[in-house]
Amino acid sequence: MNYSLVSHDDLRSNRIQPSPNRAGFQSRWRLVRQLNVCTIAALVLGCTSGRNTDSDSGTLEKTNRIIAVSYALQYLTERIAGESYEVEFPAASSPNPRTWKPTVDEIASMQRAGLVVVNGSGAEYAQWLVQTTLPQSIICSSCDDLKLRELISVKDFQIVHSHGPEGEHSHAYMVPYPWLDPAIAIRQAETIAAGLKKNWPEDAELFESNLSSLKADLKKLVAALPGPRDETVRVYTANPHLKYLTRAAGMEDIHLLWFESPTEAEWESRQAEFEKRTAEIEATRILMTDEPAEPLASYLSQRNVSVIQINTLDHQPPEGDYLTIMRQNIDRLKW
Repeated sequence: MNYSLVSHDDLRSNRIQPSPNRAGFQSRWRLVRQLNVCTIAALVLGCTSGRNTDSDSGTLEKTNRIIAVSYALQYLTERIAGESYEVEFPAASSPNPRTWKPTVDEIASMQRAGLVVVNGSGAEYAQWLVQTTLPQSIICSSCDDLKLRELISVKDFQIVHSHGPEGEHSHAYMVPYPWLDPAIAIRQAETIAAGLKKNWPEDAELFESNLSSLKADLKKLVAALPGPRDETVRVYTANPHLKYLTRAAGMEDIHLLWFESPTEAEWESRQAEFEKRTAEIEATRILMTDEPAEPLASYLSQRNVSVIQINTLDHQPPEGDYLTIMRQNIDRLKW
């Protein structure tokens, strides 16, 4: 037998006509009230942060599911939470996790998680978060303890959008890769640990112990960064995404805002811009996230500009992990 939910407003407005049989009508009315009560109860339970219903015992239990919006945040959270907690990265299979769009079912699944670990509004990585409603009580913003001056914005790269009464407006682009600076990754790890302790206080000692181990590994990355040099080291970068890493390495970063692997037609339209920008400040190396294709590769070779590939950790590497890739990134900055 199929039932459809009926609201009180529907009955009052006569959109549903009562049966001439009073007994039948009263029976139906009781059914409507019961269904509505059940619906309200389900909604209340469904919105309770970090909990789900145990149908066998009739009690509520915390769910040990945690959502991370990037691979790097997944790695940091897994190291702190330990094996008893499931840390998911829903956008893992997307070619570009930053622009991944979750389905309705995927959003509903995330809403039932115990915690959702994000960068935060100062350096938001997952673009889908601004269009998705998640309970604020389950959000852990890993950059919340950073000062504004520690975040990196790019004024010549504006994000134009529209929301609220302001209408269309623009903001300076906030670089969404703070974990490329291992010192900031330590701060993010500390904030994530605090979120885990708040949600699961019974495991606070475990979280603190795991955090200490993770911080020791991250401090080794900090120590591996290039030390002070006699002269300023300048590098070109194909986009602003590497600025946390270059800043940590003490480099002057000249970002170019141009295609990593432009087609011949695209290169013709951007070459003059590239030459103008690089004429202002000379550098002998360019940091890119992909190997340049022709005709860009030939042009850089003619200009004696060496290409250094950097991994921004958008995806879990086929071999190794966050620490492995960051060591490789840092080693490539030593010359």
